[in-house]
Amino acid sequence: MGKYLDAATNAGADRINNIRFSLSEEREKEINTEALKLASSNAYDKAQAIADGLGIKLGKVLRVSESNVYSAPYYARAMSEGGMDMQTSISPQDVDVNAQITIVYAIK
Repeated sequence: MGKYLDAATNAGADRINNIRFSLSEEREKEINTEALKLASSNAYDKAQAIADGLGIKLGKVLRVSESNVYSAPYYARAMSEGGMDMQTSISPQDVDVNAQITIVYAIK
């Protein structure tokens, strides 16, 4: 990526404020699906731990709701001055994805 920023700068661009990296729609859908699966599994594990602590058993699922699946884009700041001999560097970073669900169980 740095070489393209440098090429733009060498071609006359005198200011580059930031660059935004995000997931493709297809990849975002895959990641969101996986995040929801993990959130569901985590919710069940927590509910089971609470039920065990209370000495009760979980019954059937009464309600499930999704409150949020979000993937935050990564913004890379690039400060480049025209004519520099050094290549601009862009450091890779993870894209955070967050999924939250609520599950209501009957108890036995």
